[in-house]
Amino acid sequence: MKQTWKTGLIILLLTLLVLPPLSSNQNVSADKTNSTLSTQLNEILSDERLDGAIAGISVRSANSGEMIYENYGETRLTPASNMKLFTAGAALETLGPDYRFTTELLTDGTVKNKFLKGNLYLKGKGDPTLLKEDFDELANSLKEKGIHKIKGDLIGDNSWYEDEALSQDLSWSDEDNYYGAKVSALTASPNEDYDAGTIIVEAYPGKNPGDPVDVRLSPSSDVNVQNRAKTVSADEDADLSITREHGSNTILVEGDYLWMHRVSASGLQCGTQRNMRLV
Repeated sequence: MKQTWKTGLIILLLTLLVLPPLSSNQNVSADKTNSTLSTQLNEILSDERLDGAIAGISVRSANSGEMIYENYGETRLTPASNMKLFTAGAALETLGPDYRFTTELLTDGTVKNKFLKGNLYLKGKGDPTLLKEDFDELANSLKEKGIHKIKGDLIGDNSWYEDEALSQDLSWSDEDNYYGAKVSALTASPNEDYDAGTIIVEAYPGKNPGDPVDVRLSPSSDVNVQNRAKTVSADEDADLSITREHGSNTILVEGDYLWMHRVSASGLQCGTQRNMRLV
């Protein structure tokens, strides 16, 4: 009996040593000369809203690499949006602050009497800020070069990047969100939020209760929209969802939309909007 109790105690102690503590304000070390920074970070980490969470922090000198502050700095955690700092830093160091993305118009044909006989290639080189207006400008540049008609195909070329377009760690529950859009050398954004490779799905209540919900796409697209949502009166329960079928570009609009939301106090039409990435 004593032996069993002793074994259980040893296993418990080992478990406590192996598992990381849930409190995020422990295991903190810092250089004494940076006490102000340490105090500020410790204060943040002691916030009760972080109870049960683990915050990994490692602050080092940019000149010497010397450790200034650490809190679970060696614990492997999902970096999330912090990864953007390293991506931006690497891009600035490699490309420089004056780098500009380019998008090229190329052809394998010949031009005669304002007529291009041959294919036109739109070669992307990773510009994440392309809008519809930019493509209009490219089209106008052809006119300025005297090309008014084309006998051939318009071919989009995204070969500047590798074929790996999606993160291997992207979960099904996140795959239709704008931040899960594919990486592509040739893409476009629906607006100046620059969520490249996505489409905006807007839903508005119908004119009267019982009418289908009005669904609009921006930019306009030939994707398949299955609108199963209807407009309901103000005294009914309403719950509207906009999703995309897994592995396809079929957009599902389901549920109910309150008719009272059609017009706001300012007289503007009210609706629900979702920015969604496509396959």
